[in-house]
Amino acid sequence: MGSVERFMNWSFPLFRIFRIPVRMHWTFPLFSLFWVLRGETQHEILWNLLLTLALFGTVLLHELAHCYAAWHLGGSVSHILMWPLGGLAYVSHRGDLKDDIKIAAAGPLVHIPLALLCVAGLVALGNPFSWSYFSPYGWGTFSDFASYVLVGILKMQVILFLLNLFLPAYPLDGGRILANFLLLAGYPRDQAARTLCYLSFGAALFLALGLGEVLLALFVTLDAGQLLYLTRVGALDRHPLFARAPAAPVAPVRSKRTHLTVVPGRSCPYCQRGVPAGAQMCGYCEKTLPSR
Repeated sequence: MGSVERFMNWSFPLFRIFRIPVRMHWTFPLFSLFWVLRGETQHEILWNLLLTLALFGTVLLHELAHCYAAWHLGGSVSHILMWPLGGLAYVSHRGDLKDDIKIAAAGPLVHIPLALLCVAGLVALGNPFSWSYFSPYGWGTFSDFASYVLVGILKMQVILFLLNLFLPAYPLDGGRILANFLLLAGYPRDQAARTLCYLSFGAALFLALGLGEVLLALFVTLDAGQLLYLTRVGALDRHPLFARAPAAPVAPVRSKRTHLTVVPGRSCPYCQRGVPAGAQMCGYCEKTLPSR
């Protein structure tokens, strides 16, 4: 890893919660400070600060839900990384595809009780219940500043729930869930990966043009592009989402002259594709195979 890449990936320890180390990417405080200070008045700066703190707490709880689900299924947790586009929980487990769906879904589901707590707070402040609280659009009219803050946090929960669970884009939770459902439905690994890539590109356009989330759209595009590249070179074993998924079986090739059946007997150590037993060179990457 070069010095530039190390600098771009650098993070520092923040604290530990439930024995889980929480780290912060160096760009997170810069983006947060920019967002807070973009307010033109003290009132706007306070508003931005409160929503930034609420977003930090929400994302942390979201990632902790992933960690708890992994623990519950017998997995392990390395750490949580907080960065400008949200959080990343570094978890691992030895379960099946269904377990991976449970871990991915645990994060978005935490926004439901958080949203209900916000509604309870609004009612406790004397505001009548309204289904419009759950709409991502519009704020309504309130007589106190605390109610506006609660509505802002509530709409934050709704937006994060919808984006993470229903937007078919990798590496969002909805993309992970979709990929596992495709594999469970019998899709070959390559086809499932390509489907996820193309849907992610479409979701990135929606994020950029429909919601104005250009930075998040760029992040989704880069990750989907990397996945598509690994798919084209036959290196999905190197991708964490598809590493344990079974590869599509290679059909036997029958020679027209000899009618002999050639069955792949091993894998190329460079591109991971199947090669016939006794072959001295890989027909895909054209590299000399090590003698056995």
